[in-house]
Amino acid sequence: MEEIELPDNIPDNYIKDQKIQVKYKDDNKKEQIVILRRVVYYDNVKDRVFEFLTNIMDMTAEEIGLLYKKRWQIELLFKQLKENFPLKYFLGDNENAIKIQIWCTLIANLLFTIIKKKIKKPIAFSNLVSIARQHLFSYHKLNELIKKAENE
Repeated sequence: MEEIELPDNIPDNYIKDQKIQVKYKDDNKKEQIVILRRVVYYDNVKDRVFEFLTNIMDMTAEEIGLLYKKRWQIELLFKQLKENFPLKYFLGDNENAIKIQIWCTLIANLLFTIIKKKIKKPIAFSNLVSIARQHLFSYHKLNELIKKAENE
């Protein structure tokens, strides 16, 4: 539909920035049209071309490229949260209760990440969380529990 001009200060890796139109058929076989943005990026290290499709029109091509680059770290965070802090059910049914539970999970994940970085001996994140979970209602220092677990 339209070629968006790349600014002069953008890295040379960004090849194209376009506004495109995509046609598809929905579940009812009715033809739908959606307007998207296509950003084409060349990665020197992997010698590959990446095409990013998005409906974000108010960001620069460079910002969209960086957003897609960071998406893998976001996926790993969600995987870590699901594995170590399972939210099988919410303790409340209103929006505020759900937000509080999600924020508590994110804060706990951050605290355990900091603790893991401060521990001198390598320990798996999931093992660290398990040790803390098992001794949640006992009064012990976490680093002493980790030392005991390593010696067993």
